[in-house]
Amino acid sequence: MVRLFQRHHKRNTRLLDGLWQFKIDPDLRGVKEEWFNEFPADHQSIIVPSCWNHELGLYHYEGVAWYQTFFETNSPQVNLVFHGFYGQIKVYVDGQHIGGQYGGFAGFECLVTGLEPGKHQLVVMTDNTHNHLNTIPLARVDWFHYGGLFRSVEIMELADVWIKDYQIDYQLDANLTNAEIKIQVTLESFNGLNDCELTVSVNGERLYNQAVLVDQQTTIQVEEKLTNIKLWSPEQPELYLIKLEIGQDDLVERIGFRDLKVTNGKILLNNQELYLKGVNRHEDHPDWGFAMPLKLMKKDLDIIKQLGCNTIRGSHYPNAPVFLDLLDQEGFLFWEEIPMWGFGEEALADPLTLERGLQMHQQMIKRDYHHPSIIIWGLHNEIDS
Repeated sequence: MVRLFQRHHKRNTRLLDGLWQFKIDPDLRGVKEEWFNEFPADHQSIIVPSCWNHELGLYHYEGVAWYQTFFETNSPQVNLVFHGFYGQIKVYVDGQHIGGQYGGFAGFECLVTGLEPGKHQLVVMTDNTHNHLNTIPLARVDWFHYGGLFRSVEIMELADVWIKDYQIDYQLDANLTNAEIKIQVTLESFNGLNDCELTVSVNGERLYNQAVLVDQQTTIQVEEKLTNIKLWSPEQPELYLIKLEIGQDDLVERIGFRDLKVTNGKILLNNQELYLKGVNRHEDHPDWGFAMPLKLMKKDLDIIKQLGCNTIRGSHYPNAPVFLDLLDQEGFLFWEEIPMWGFGEEALADPLTLERGLQMHQQMIKRDYHHPSIIIWGLHNEIDS
């Protein structure tokens, strides 16, 4: 399960979770021997999502590993979404390199176009190698270096016009009862100019409807007013579903309206002082690693609530979106951070560390921008210097 609410009603999506073919590559033969074209015959089977360290004989393996599966589609364009992996990823479709990224706690998306109808090969290389200089995290950390595709892989079949990106912002009035809502939507057309209607709904009621002309990539600004809103707070975690629709595509986001500020050294939520009572929680389990099922997440949250806490620090990496959905619903406050733990001066002085860290932080904020539970974005923690 990726989210606790349905993200798409028109867009055809499905998970590629299940048995994949798998092969570790400690000698780095995969690229030279083009495993992305011809996967090794001596592969084994592995469940995605999972951490490979829970396979027999692989508990301490750190390095490169390869995955292969197949998907069928009649759409010429698909978006492949990798919701969580460790370290480096490279993605190949039908033997062609499609894209890659370093750092996967906040996920990675690959747009693939020009597909013929039918069956296609998907090969993924991952690498969880660590050093003491510029990997994030470093080799020495206070958690385990799991490897693999530890969250779901999703395929989205895209219409000729689709919602490529979006951001929802709002400004509350002085009485915290009305909101000026601003939505930026980036639309993409795969076949030239398209006349479409863009519709925005809030909790099932239409807020905006306008004809738009989409040419390759087009950005639309929507500004509307919502009155008599219900505020999100730990005591009453009120949530709103925002639905965007364009042609044969749609997208649903969930937000909460709240006012957060710091005044005289105190955190104020909806003009009420917050007293944070919380714990650090690793998204980790001896049998599951980072691939924790929703049941265990819910149990963790129930235990923390029973302790009398209202705040959780996601030690030390972006947690699964479905867990953040739970926090939004249950009224928990969250401190989210990237896995920069224990960095010394030499590592912090490396330009590659800076580049990777900034990219991870930007991706974390972009992915989780709309969660009302998040009140702190963490940059570094327990830095040696």
